Amino acid sequence: MKKHSKKIPIVAFVGKSNSGKTTLLKKLIRILTDRGYRVGAIKHTHHRFEMDKRGKDSYELKASGAEAVCIFSPTQLGLVRDLATEPSLAAVAQSYFSEVDLILSEGFKHYSVPHIIVARGRDPLVRVSKPIAIVSEKKRAIYRKARHFIPSDVIAIADFLEEQFLA
Repeated sequence: MKKHSKKIPIVAFVGKSNSGKTTLLKKLIRILTDRGYRVGAIKHTHHRFEMDKRGKDSYELKASGAEAVCIFSPTQLGLVRDLATEPSLAAVAQSYFSEVDLILSEGFKHYSVPHIIVARGRDPLVRVSKPIAIVSEKKRAIYRKARHFIPSDVIAIADFLEEQFLA
């Protein structure tokens, strides 16, 4: 597995539930990969989750009590593992995303990475220190130094990410 000699940039997209974060990330990933970049995605949740479906072998092995289950093929790898403590975003990125050019994450508002706030309608903005951009239908005065984008201007957001983190 090839290792990057430089630190892989991580940009966290934060916002209230149903603000459009995942929809925006899906569009950005398509655009950036079409431009030839390798993009990783990391989602944070405060809830337990299951990656596989009941009845599949990997699900059944995990449900039987295995602390870690890995399934892989010549082109894919999936890992579900119990953790004693939550790892840092940087540790996960370094361990599992060494071959990408950029990591787009969803959540992680308390982590020390560049943040882009996503807000729908009149929803209040999620508070983070010094966001680099805000994606919202209306310009918000609260973060004057942050770039403003409307949700439909995905090309401009992709251009911004490319200029800031991939140039």
